[in-house]
Formats: sequence, C-alpha cells, structure tokens
Amino acid sequence: GALFTVAYRMNQQPDPALLVGVAGDYFLGLQIKCAQCHDHPFHEWTQDEFWELAAMFGRVRLVGQSNNGRELEHLVTDADVDPKEMLRMNGIKYPEQLTGGTIAIPDPVDPEKTRGTATARFLNGEAPKLPEKGNYRQDFAKWVTEKENPYFARATANRLWAHFFGRGIVEPIDNLHPDNEPTHPEVLDLLAEEFQNSGYDLKYLVRCITHTQAYARTSKPTGGNETDQTLFSHMSVKPLDSFALVDSLWVALQRTPPDGSRRRDAAADFDTRLPGGDPTKYTHSIPQVLKMMNSRDHLGTSGPAVGTVTRGKSPDEAIAHLYLAVLARRPSDAESQQMLDYAQQVGDERQAYGDIFWVLLNSAEFLVNH
Repeated sequence: GALFTVAYRMNQQPDPALLVGVAGDYFLGLQIKCAQCHDHPFHEWTQDEFWELAAMFGRVRLVGQSNNGRELEHLVTDADVDPKEMLRMNGIKYPEQLTGGTIAIPDPVDPEKTRGTATARFLNGEAPKLPEKGNYRQDFAKWVTEKENPYFARATANRLWAHFFGRGIVEPIDNLHPDNEPTHPEVLDLLAEEFQNSGYDLKYLVRCITHTQAYARTSKPTGGNETDQTLFSHMSVKPLDSFALVDSLWVALQRTPPDGSRRRDAAADFDTRLPGGDPTKYTHSIPQVLKMMNSRDHLGTSGPAVGTVTRGKSPDEAIAHLYLAVLARRPSDAESQQMLDYAQQVGDERQAYGDIFWVLLNSAEFLVNH
C-alpha cells in the first residue's frame, strides 16, 4: 500500500489524480482518468465525478528527509502535515490538506494555484459520511469491495483471466465500459459472482479459472481456429514471467526454490517484460539466452538432477524421466527415439543424459506456458 502511494506522485508528493486514475484502472476496470481535465466524450464520467472520487486521496502526504532531492526516509500519512516537513521538488507549493473529504483541484497550468474544490462522492452518486480528518482511503476501499459495487469483482475476474490466458474476456482489461462488450458475458458474470461469494478470495478465483476446460486446452490449433484470438478455442503460447521461470528452473534442478531477496535477485535476470505489455510476446534477449545456455547450474553434468532422475533406469525410461523432470510430460515416440539414438552415438550415458537435460532446459517449451 505504501509503495502504491509513493509510486504515483507529482512534485515529490502522492498525486490524488494519479492515484484515483490507476485505482480506477486496477480495481474498477474503468478509465476514469480520461475525465481529469474534461468531461469524457465517449464515456459517462464527468470531470466533476473524477475530482469527487479523487477527493478520497486528497489528504495523503509524504513526509521525511531529503538530501539534494534524494529521499532518505518516507512516511505516508493522512494526518495533518506541516508543509515544511513535506518532501517537495524545487520548493513548489503543494495544495493544502482540506477537511471533510474536500480536495483543492490544482490548476493544470500553475501547480501553485488551484481552480476550486470538490467534495468526495462515489461513482454511484453516494456522498460518504467522512470525518473532518482521517484516512479516507479506507472508506474508498470499503466502497470498492461492497457487494453492491458493480465494478471490482468483474474487473478483478477479468484481470486474472487475462493473466492466465494472455487476454481478457473484456479487452483492454482496464476498459469495462458498457460499449466494450465481453466475448463471454456469462463466464465473466459467473466468475465475478463466485469471487464475491468467496469473500474476495483471490486464491479461490485462481482455482476457478485454472480448473476450467478452457485453461486445460492445448495451444495447438485445430482446423479452422488458427486465427482465433477472442474465443479461447486454443491456448495462447505465453512466456513464463520471471518469477515462474526461476521457480521452474529450481524445480527442474531438484533444488528448493529460493524465497525473499534471493528469489527476487534471481528473477531480476529474466525480468524483461514491460508493464502492460503483450504477455504473449517473447521479450528475452541475448543476456537471458546466454545465461540459460551457459550457467554452470544448467549444465546437466554439474548438478545432482540428472543422476537423481536417471539412476538405475534403462535408457528409454531414463530419457522419459528427464522429460518429466524438465517439461512435466513424457516424450513422444519420435522424441524418445531421437534421444536414444543420440545417447548411443555419444556412448557415455552420463554425458548424453546431461546433454539431453541441457537441451530440454533451453527448449522453447520450457520457457512458455502451454
């Protein structure tokens, strides 16, 4: 929560306009940020409604110490803050904290001026009863997750569906406007209802989605559906994200996956996907490929993984277990024969099995889901 608030700021202070805009994207699936400067011509949101919702973030401030513009300490607070304690850029005056859920609307031309005020109101027209001072973000979160709120459950279900399938039932996922109809409205309604009834349990929603027949489908198209991108008739080929790839590597290497900072550091080497980018696009470049190919850990002869899964087995069963260990499937007859021929050609089983392990680990199949 603190990072979310610190990330969206202007002139070193949390910016209510940015915060409500991204909250609309993530938690409501609505592009209300389009109404910041004028009534949106294609959506129902007005400029007044934008700033009335932004008022829920109007008291958020960032205090701390600054050294030549570089923050040393942060404290996010909704309490009264002395302007002298606020982190500011180049001494720019920030709009004052008002009371009672009221926000000063900054002038888009001059950041030291305001052009009126707005009082907190939700998108359903309800004006919340707010104390003179307090953390209004809590009231915003309560409204977002009320069962009567028509946005949150649908937006979250659609966003998670997009995470697993590469595209949402509504696309783009932050534009659940009535004119932007879902491809499968009954599915979205059912997922949203299940999510609400579970008490907004994200793990339950993940299970609902990943246990569907749609998620279990192969990525191989059948006759007539090669170009389908909206009906989910076959699965999108989606590269694993950096954390999933690191976890998969460590499982294949017969090691306990790292956690905490070790996991983050390992994932950073493969973190090449831009936020909001196409999840089906392969983004790895030379550094990631070289690491996969040349890391000593990934050489089949240097670790215990190959010996563990092949020891005491016949050549065909050893190869089958290498496939199971790395790709979680058995080889086809053609693949098995190809690897058996290679092992016979090499002559040294340990070297041959290590090479096969390395090949599977560097295959496209290991790097993608489905």
